[in-house]
Amino acid sequence: MTEGYGLHAAALEELAAQGVRCVVTVDCGTSSVEVAANRPAGMALVVTDHHLPLAPDGSPPRLAPADALVNPKQPADTYGFDGLAGAGVAWKLLCALESEGIVPAGQADAFIGLAALGTIADMMPLRGENRTIVRRGLGRILDLPGLRALAQAAAVSAPLGASDVAFGLAPRINAAGRMEDARLALDLCLSDDPDACAGLARHLDQQNRSRQEAVAAALAEAEERVAELPDETPAIVIGDPGWPMGSWVWWPAGSWSAMRSPPSWSVSTRARPRVPAAPCPGCTSSELSTTPPPPCSATAATPRRQASA
Repeated sequence: MTEGYGLHAAALEELAAQGVRCVVTVDCGTSSVEVAANRPAGMALVVTDHHLPLAPDGSPPRLAPADALVNPKQPADTYGFDGLAGAGVAWKLLCALESEGIVPAGQADAFIGLAALGTIADMMPLRGENRTIVRRGLGRILDLPGLRALAQAAAVSAPLGASDVAFGLAPRINAAGRMEDARLALDLCLSDDPDACAGLARHLDQQNRSRQEAVAAALAEAEERVAELPDETPAIVIGDPGWPMGSWVWWPAGSWSAMRSPPSWSVSTRARPRVPAAPCPGCTSSELSTTPPPPCSATAATPRRQASA
């Protein structure tokens, strides 16, 4: 892991060098103020996100000066449902682009399966628009050859239920970024070559098994240390350079909190290459439709623009 999460200046510079003139984020970027402000000249930036904007020390939130920021949790937003996943917000933007004739008709319907997959994988509450997206998208997830191959590797089959995605597909997709390279999961979703899809699916399945083994080993080792602490310990912070980096480390901490009650943190202390610092992702939003999303583009309004300041 060399970048971590969020929007990074180095990534934007690399994209600009490749000739990319427009970047659309998914699930990050609202509070990446400096990165957005100092992005390569001439690069358009559209942020789609669902996180609350950062407000350090109680100060007013600072929003990234993107060309457009789309997020139902931005300050003063009046959209009727703010519980969308990052994938759901991106899908709503696709709906808006389709309704304006910017992308071909049928795109929102074609990709609602990915919105459903992302909503479940991000463990969002299945209520409101999330429930509608998942209900209408579950049957479309296996439209993609790569996800069909992944389902076979995970031993799940149609008709998919939310639990099949949560415990079968999602962990294998997440294992790519946590154990090796998130690009593997992207390649899987983009590929239409059956042999390539099968190979990627097998690799992600093995990576998920490696992740499970790493979590189990770290948890067992950490629990031995935690057992030696006094019962009245007010908080637990524990780490080890042998633990892999990645967001999986909340599992041990959650277990300790459940068993012992005090606030708990588990971390990897392994050194990694230095990269430009980026704040945690925040939020801003567009005026999205307040009606449940059908598998067409008619429900999304044009995103509200924020000044680039």
